[in-house]
Amino acid sequence: MAAYNIYSMKILVTIIFLSFATFSFGQAEQSNTIVINVTADYKPAIIELIKNHTEISSFPTLGEKIKYKGLDTGYYTFQISGHGKTKIVSDSIYVMNGQLLELHVTVTGPCLYDHPADQIPICPNEHTDNIIPIVYGLIGQTRDSASTVNKVHLGGCVVTDCDPKYYCTKHKVEF
Repeated sequence: MAAYNIYSMKILVTIIFLSFATFSFGQAEQSNTIVINVTADYKPAIIELIKNHTEISSFPTLGEKIKYKGLDTGYYTFQISGHGKTKIVSDSIYVMNGQLLELHVTVTGPCLYDHPADQIPICPNEHTDNIIPIVYGLIGQTRDSASTVNKVHLGGCVVTDCDPKYYCTKHKVEF
């Protein structure tokens, strides 16, 4: 009788273990991530996330993975634009509460800020006066004297392979 109880106990423990393993690890779950591949043929590309005709976020990218967390349930679109380029609008994407929306952005083509060396820079508002160069990097003590007399515009310390080269003091625009 004792051998029978030990054998029954082993079977019971095995059944409990298998049930636990099946219910804990064997569940099929819907993916919590929506991945969209995006390609822009110029850089930097401006990516805007839109819901109900309202912009949720907007920022420039040279190509990267962009993750949106904590979005409310609903339909979203995104658009890609760049200085002087036509906007490209995506199809609607349905996102459920708690899902992660991930855009994989690939950027090809030229930098929109490249200018021929022998060409006089032209403001996006079509004039050539009041244009100064943009200086990047750690400026130091000459910062106040150079920038206050509008000889250079300070662009900051973060430098990429596609940064604006000129600044229009009249329209306050980098290009």
